[in-house]
Amino acid sequence: SMLTQGILTDLQYAEKTKAQANQKAPSVIKMLQKGIKKRTDAAKVFRNAKPEPRPDLAEKEDKEIALLQSLLPKEE
Repeated sequence: SMLTQGILTDLQYAEKTKAQANQKAPSVIKMLQKGIKKRTDAAKVFRNAKPEPRPDLAEKEDKEIALLQSLLPKEE
């Protein structure tokens, strides 16, 4: 899916950046959280769009957020 592709791209980019900067790879959890935040912000923008809100696009972001959250380990 597009979403999985997006996450993989984010991870590959992070890996590449890390390799150049010689730092520790960002954790998958951090990447997922970043993806959730990005989509949460996007959904808000779509819902508040003027003059024509786009709830359809916001819902697409919401579905992706739910999917990403389901990939996160459950917190005890």
